[in-house]
Amino acid sequence: MLDPVVEEAVIRSTLSRYARAWGDRDRDAWLGSFSPDATQVDPVGTPPRTGHGPIGAFWDRAMAVYAHIELRPGKVHVCGDEAAMTWQIVGEDPEGWISFDGIDVFTFSTDGRIASVRAYWRQDAKRRLNARPD
Repeated sequence: MLDPVVEEAVIRSTLSRYARAWGDRDRDAWLGSFSPDATQVDPVGTPPRTGHGPIGAFWDRAMAVYAHIELRPGKVHVCGDEAAMTWQIVGEDPEGWISFDGIDVFTFSTDGRIASVRAYWRQDAKRRLNARPD
């Protein structure tokens, strides 16, 4: 394997900031984890978004739906300048609490920000919950 250009600790720190920003509803921190020319495909199968404008609009749409939302990271696997992270979303929408799982696959720029992310999850996999899970 080639030596990574970005240290693993930097990648893990970026992913931690990325995930924490959801629960904090911190658009600037979340968007700041992306390179200015980053691409996002979320979920896979939808058209890619490129740059902070379209990626920020994705954030705005998601936040408008949920009164509360958390991205709970699971396992993170870093290989060179790439990483895969399992996650669970827990959110409260107008109909109540929901949860769904997925996997994000990232590449990183030399400054440690996200250069691309592809999110693997399905709309029909959302689960309705009776209450907010711990």
